[in-house]
Amino acid sequence: MTIINKKISLAFAYISVIIIFPTMLFGRSFIGLQYGGIRLGELIIFGGFFISIIFFIYSFVNPKFFYKEILLSRIHQLFIFLFILSVFINRTLVTSPYTYKVSSYIWTVGFIFLGKLVAENVIINKKIIILLITALPLNYLFSTGRYPNIIMGFFREYSDKFQFLKGSDILLTYLIAIILSYILFDSQKIKFLFLFFSSGLMIPLLLFLSRGAFLPAFIFFVFEIIYFRKFILNNLTYSLLITLLTIPIFLGSTLNVYGNLTFTKVAESIQVEEDNIVVDSLTSLITDKNTHTVFLSFYIQDGRLTSQDITTRWRLDIWQDVIEDMVQDDIVIKGYGYNEIIPAMIDPNKPGRTGRDGKNENLHNYFLNVFARGGIGQLFLYLSFFYLIIRHLDRNVQNYRITSFIFGALITSSFDPAMEGVQFPLIFYFFLGYLISMNLNHSSNEFKYQS
Repeated sequence: MTIINKKISLAFAYISVIIIFPTMLFGRSFIGLQYGGIRLGELIIFGGFFISIIFFIYSFVNPKFFYKEILLSRIHQLFIFLFILSVFINRTLVTSPYTYKVSSYIWTVGFIFLGKLVAENVIINKKIIILLITALPLNYLFSTGRYPNIIMGFFREYSDKFQFLKGSDILLTYLIAIILSYILFDSQKIKFLFLFFSSGLMIPLLLFLSRGAFLPAFIFFVFEIIYFRKFILNNLTYSLLITLLTIPIFLGSTLNVYGNLTFTKVAESIQVEEDNIVVDSLTSLITDKNTHTVFLSFYIQDGRLTSQDITTRWRLDIWQDVIEDMVQDDIVIKGYGYNEIIPAMIDPNKPGRTGRDGKNENLHNYFLNVFARGGIGQLFLYLSFFYLIIRHLDRNVQNYRITSFIFGALITSSFDPAMEGVQFPLIFYFFLGYLISMNLNHSSNEFKYQS
């Protein structure tokens, strides 16, 4: 018995595609579209809030609706309960849009139920899957200097912010496109070809944009090769041919992205020189004091972990300041709540944290943000939530590609504000719910296209 009938489920499916596909293409620019002072991102958060509340209530009636995992339903209930408790403890203004903006990581979880609803009640046809997969090559084109001027002008006119896709957004599209190709194609040879050609094209771009996006993409690719090991051994000539054909794709993509084959960011040569000066001075400091040991660019200085890499050092400073402030203010249990910007981000002694436009307030770490806002209890719940999903997949599905998808998203979210926004969690949770539910409908551990 379903909560919502099939006609309404079908409507949800089409609405989801209408919103998710352009979000995969344009990211923050699309989410920022506004009319009458109301942004699309705010409506999406409201939609997530609405969905979360519906399933919050329904889970009391049917606690096994979430993949028959009662604990998952209970944890989701606790997400909302702790939010309500925090509202009372911190005297949060519930009528303020800011409250729901900074608590969006709670409400976007609700899209996992939307994905589940669509998977269980709607037959997604081949055309929709193909449409979603085309987001991958379009991501590449738009991110390598081929962004249509007419679309760029449209977003500058009607969106609150025009922004090219970030590495984390492209990573998510890469993971989804690969997995959807396994649904679309029956032939193992075509699946293997799509994996290699897509990876050869996208990995140089991800490396250029973000190391935090490149790392999970590379790990995912390596695990996929492991999954294909039997196929490779049984089709050695074909596998070798595809590998050889992928090399010029990889080299061509590298040349297109970097302008060279040495992975040197020529356009950022001045910044690189400045960075080297900073690194040299740090190295000299370490040598002079003779009290620190450098390991993979990390070292200890004045009792704090830091790095020779500038961006890494910036993140480490924020993360440690947040933790130290919470311990000092004795709010480890309850967190900061949802009334204000986390103090570490507006520290006058730490200039540059608010970004060039003065609007950055993201901690660039999903789990630290959960901890800072809701305290240690909320962090434990989120860790338990993902642990139970992975355990459930291992026991009931045994499709480790979904687990790779989860880990890929969580790894990049540990170095990037992806989950602190709207577009990334919207896509991630929807497809997570969809893939799990669809896979559970089949006895095989391989994805199957529903025809």
